[in-house]
Amino acid sequence: MNKSVIKRYAANVTKNDIVSFAYKENVMVSDAEVDIIFKAIHFDIDVLLEDPIAYLEDYKDKLSDEVYLKLLEFYNKYKKFI
Repeated sequence: MNKSVIKRYAANVTKNDIVSFAYKENVMVSDAEVDIIFKAIHFDIDVLLEDPIAYLEDYKDKLSDEVYLKLLEFYNKYKKFI
């Protein structure tokens, strides 16, 4: 999958989508964490796609361990598509 496809998809992701995905993955996510993830997807997508591990590391102290680890797991599972 190429980055432009990911960007088009990401542009349509809502905060509710983030909450629904977290719920589906059995992860409790706070409003602040949803805001961080939403900001990453909508405003920092180029940086996020370029170096996702470094980006996540910058927010590690603002995310619960559970959310941080789930985001890393999600990245590792789908990085082959980036």
